[in-house]
Amino acid sequence: MKLNKPPRRCLLIKEAAELAHQTAEALLAFWQPDYHIWLTDASQASADKKIQKQARQFLGQEFDVVVFDATQEFNADSFAAIIGTIRAGGILLMLLPEKSPSSNWYQRFEQVIEHYQADFAEFHQWLPGRIL
Repeated sequence: MKLNKPPRRCLLIKEAAELAHQTAEALLAFWQPDYHIWLTDASQASADKKIQKQARQFLGQEFDVVVFDATQEFNADSFAAIIGTIRAGGILLMLLPEKSPSSNWYQRFEQVIEHYQADFAEFHQWLPGRIL
């Protein structure tokens, strides 16, 4: 018997870091997830926001929402580890820098985003200019 689990979703916010953080905080307040985690770069770390490099310590746990803040730094190993903790029906909320870095991973990532962007047109209208 095959179980039908709800799909995981990904929401990308491409904006200046401060505005991206405010938007993510507003979405978390709106969604009120039971379990969430926010991973960021070391300069933004706090009791509620963990350093990206700590992602592996959360393996084995499940989260309704994972916020991955890539506005200042992107650690690919941490990203790969943390997306495995998103439970069925959960959301990856990825914060991206307003100006695209010149790194190869980011340029390829933007190509993938462009391919799927049309599928999320309804959500674009909800927060125009902020959500990819």
